Amino acid sequence: MKTIIMLIVLVLSCLATKAQTPNANELFAQKKTQRKYLIQQNALLRTYLKFLKKGYEIVDKGLSVIGDIKDAAFTRDADYFNSLRQVNPVVKNSPKVGDIFLYQQAIISGFQQLRTDCSNSHEFTRDEIDYIDSVYANMLTACSISVDELTLVTTAGVAEMKDDQRLLRLDKIHADMQDKYAFTLDFINSTQLLALQRAKERTQIESLLKLHQEF
Repeated sequence: MKTIIMLIVLVLSCLATKAQTPNANELFAQKKTQRKYLIQQNALLRTYLKFLKKGYEIVDKGLSVIGDIKDAAFTRDADYFNSLRQVNPVVKNSPKVGDIFLYQQAIISGFQQLRTDCSNSHEFTRDEIDYIDSVYANMLTACSISVDELTLVTTAGVAEMKDDQRLLRLDKIHADMQDKYAFTLDFINSTQLLALQRAKERTQIESLLKLHQEF
């Protein structure tokens, strides 16, 4: 009986050992699989980090290139706009520049002389002299505007224009001053002619009155 009991215990022990063995193997297999998976994930992560670093280097380099391009473009733009502020000697030394100032001086001198002659003459009323003064004042203002525009065209660092634009503006100012000078001459001549006609009429009237008194 004792022997049978020992055999039963032995058999049960073997069965228990046999039953536990697959669990241990399975656990070992699971750990091995997890370790392999972790190794693979680690390798993938390293690869990803490698590409990520490369990508950052490319982006950083690209941004540097873009920055260089922007800086170069800004420098070119600055140089371009600075060049527009410079005045070509062809514009600055144009004979038309001197002509414009000569026209202005001739207009001023002409009106001043006209104003003096009309004031000393007895052929114009006070209102007529005031009208001459107003025409003279308006002409002075118009000349000042033209000269100010000429300053913009011929002075460096003031206005941004290409050489051909400066030349076109100079031609326009010159033509405008010619028109102002022509108007001034016509106005002066017309006023002087009116003074002569009135003086002639006054002389004729005085002669007739004197002749009439003699009779």
